[in-house]
Amino acid sequence: MFKLRRMMWSSKRENIFHTRCLINDKVCSMIVDSGSCTNVASVTLVRKLGLNTIKYERPYQLQLLNECGVVWVNRQVMIFFSVGKYKDEVLCDVVPMHTTHLLLGRSWQFDRKAKHDGFKNRYPLEKDGRIYTLAPLTPKHVYEDQIQLKKSYEEEHSALAKVEEQAEQHGENVRKSENKVSHELKAKGDKVSALRNLGEGHGQKEKNRREAESGEKKERVRKEECVEKVGKNLNFFAKPSDLKHAYLSELPMILL
Repeated sequence: MFKLRRMMWSSKRENIFHTRCLINDKVCSMIVDSGSCTNVASVTLVRKLGLNTIKYERPYQLQLLNECGVVWVNRQVMIFFSVGKYKDEVLCDVVPMHTTHLLLGRSWQFDRKAKHDGFKNRYPLEKDGRIYTLAPLTPKHVYEDQIQLKKSYEEEHSALAKVEEQAEQHGENVRKSENKVSHELKAKGDKVSALRNLGEGHGQKEKNRREAESGEKKERVRKEECVEKVGKNLNFFAKPSDLKHAYLSELPMILL
C-alpha cells in the first residue's frame, strides 16, 4: 500500500497539467505549462474549427520538442475557451503541434495571477473578482486524449499527403495534356507548312507552264510573221534579209 501511494505521488510530481476545455462547444485538450514562454494554439484546432487568424506583426522562430523542430510563427488567433464555470479568452500563436490543442504558458499565468499548486497539481486563479481552481485530468484520461490526438494527427497527415499526391498527379496530367496539345499543334503546323510548300510548288509549276506556253506562243507568232513576210516578197531574186527570214521560218528554199 505504501509503495502504491508513493507511485501515485511520484506520478503527480512528474505529470504536466492536462485538462479539457470547450472551444466553440467542442471538447479540446489543454495544457498549462510554466515552461512555455508563449500561449500556443495548434494548426489542427484552428483548421478544424475554422477560426480566423491575424498576421503576426513580428514573426519569430520557435523551437518545438517534436518532429517539427524549428518553425516560423507568423499567425495569431484569439481563443475563447471555458473550463467548467471558468471562461476566458487568450491570444495565441498558431503553430503545428499534436500533443494538445491549446497550450497556456507563463504569459497567461501572469495575466491571471495563476499559481501552480505542485502538491495537488492544481491552478487556483482569480478573474473578475472570483476565485477558480483548475483541476487536472487523471492519468487514464490524459492517456486517452494523447491517443486520440495522435490518431487525429495521423489521419490529418495522411489526408494531407493524399491531397499532395492528388495535386501532384493532377499536375502530371496537366503536363501530359499540355505536351499532347503541343505535339498536336506542331503536327498541324507541319501539315500546314507542307500544304503551303505544296501549294507554292504547284504555283511555281503553273507559272513555269504559263511561261513556256507564252514562249511557244511568241515563237509561233514570230514564225507566222516570217512566213507572211516571205510570202509577200516571193520572187526569183531574194534579198539577204529574205533568206534570213526563210531560214528562221524553216521554209523550203530552192537555190538556182
